[in-house]
Amino acid sequence: GRFWSASRDGTLCQWDAARGNGFDLLRTGRNGDLAHAVDPDRPRIATLGSAGSLVLWDTVTGDPLARNDASLLENFAPIDAVFLPSDGDLLVSTRSAGLMRLDANTLEVVDSGSVRGGARLTLSPDGQWVALARENGARITEIEDLDAERVLEGVAHPTGFQFQSDGSAVWVAEPSGNLGLWSLSEAVPKLLRSVQVPGGIFGLAGRGSQLAVGTGDGRVEL
Repeated sequence: GRFWSASRDGTLCQWDAARGNGFDLLRTGRNGDLAHAVDPDRPRIATLGSAGSLVLWDTVTGDPLARNDASLLENFAPIDAVFLPSDGDLLVSTRSAGLMRLDANTLEVVDSGSVRGGARLTLSPDGQWVALARENGARITEIEDLDAERVLEGVAHPTGFQFQSDGSAVWVAEPSGNLGLWSLSEAVPKLLRSVQVPGGIFGLAGRGSQLAVGTGDGRVEL
């Protein structure tokens, strides 16, 4: 597999996960553009700047495809974004406003919600849900109704989410080492299973029936 990383000098690098080497660079020339979102279906990547800038780039040519440098997001402090698999729209999480859904071709707002954004957005594979990691807890929101918020009661500081393939449930990690599986099939999320992982949990990744847990003292697979 491959993944992208962002540097403080505005450089984006694509990496080969198996070999551990970078092989593709995109120099945006925009210092401080730390957050980025990769389109899984098209050769493009979006970068978010702390001053509110949002730029869409062609990863083949390195040219900007669209931009909104200030007026849209300058007062909202954008902190994360993801491309939606259904139509390629861009979902942007902001610190001082709700979630915003943007047309990725024009960067115009096509929908917005009152649910406050978080430090991390995680999409479900079926494109129905987005999980938000917030300082005061975990929230699950429907993509088609950005005002509909489901609270995961008792989760204080989520460090990672991993949805099941059908979107019916989500694993939620906490720095204390608690790993909980929450059902999303009802209006109120229900805790189905809880596992305690020694060393604390600092990240999640999954594929199929395996769940990789990044801990303070190694790596555990469930």
